[in-house]
Amino acid sequence: MEKKKKVLFIVIAAVLVAAVVCGAIFLPPVVNLKKNEETFRDAVLTSGIYQNDFESLYMQPDIYDVMYEHVFNNTSGKTPKLLFIGYDGCRADMLSTVKDDKASGVARLYTDGTLLLCRAGGENKRDQNTDTAPGWAAIFTGMWGKQNGVVTNGSAKKANVDTIMKQIHIAVGLSASFSYSWKPYHTTTYADEAKAYPELYNYCDNDILTIDGMVKAINDGKTAVFGVLEYCDSAGHNPLGGFDPKKPRYITAFEDSEKAANQLIDLVEVRDGEDWLIIIASDHGGYGTSHGDEKLMVCTTFFAMNKKL
Repeated sequence: MEKKKKVLFIVIAAVLVAAVVCGAIFLPPVVNLKKNEETFRDAVLTSGIYQNDFESLYMQPDIYDVMYEHVFNNTSGKTPKLLFIGYDGCRADMLSTVKDDKASGVARLYTDGTLLLCRAGGENKRDQNTDTAPGWAAIFTGMWGKQNGVVTNGSAKKANVDTIMKQIHIAVGLSASFSYSWKPYHTTTYADEAKAYPELYNYCDNDILTIDGMVKAINDGKTAVFGVLEYCDSAGHNPLGGFDPKKPRYITAFEDSEKAANQLIDLVEVRDGEDWLIIIASDHGGYGTSHGDEKLMVCTTFFAMNKKL
């Protein structure tokens, strides 16, 4: 009897240990959520780089207005141009490391321009998922998901809503290019536009080719060059990484995004007679290895540009 009890105890102990180990590997850190949100808030506010705070968040759809005004109502006397670089899945506290960093693409923009904390997820909580498609659609259409139709990654944009990419592309004398490596942009989210204007939607196999596509669009003289880099999002979803500014994979992913941004910024800054609006923004943040909800680290994003707002 004693032997059976001992065996049973060993089995139960082994199951408990396995459960703890599996939980540590596969489950997001929810136990210390409040502490993590406080750490996130402190890192953002003490970084000294943002021009607003959590009480005055900039709304993602308002970025659309900035782009539209620059291209269609430009009074500089030069040819208006637009470079939009998306850091998919980049948390706002990741930027705490770029202050006074001359090698940072973000820092190059906000030093004489603008850097704001933004809100993803809709006008009200749970209006839309804090995922890739809803985040970028809010920026590219100037509307939240309730208006543009994109509330999840599986949602398609409403047919009567045009993206800023299409508006620029079809305007007389203008053209645009959108490079990316996430297929749902052309199969789901903007399928109607991709079908009508296949030359506008440039699907690439990976981030390196996305960058190459953006470089080509700049050299080809496109009016607006859009691109979304998946470095941070890919590292965040990796079980060995996570959306965490202290994790090596996530740090490397951010650094790769910054290198790409610098390469693109270098290209446009040497072009004469053109007035470039350069934007770097994120669609959502992340927590653990996921996103989609209203956690502070997920629904807080950022918006940087080389001009004063």
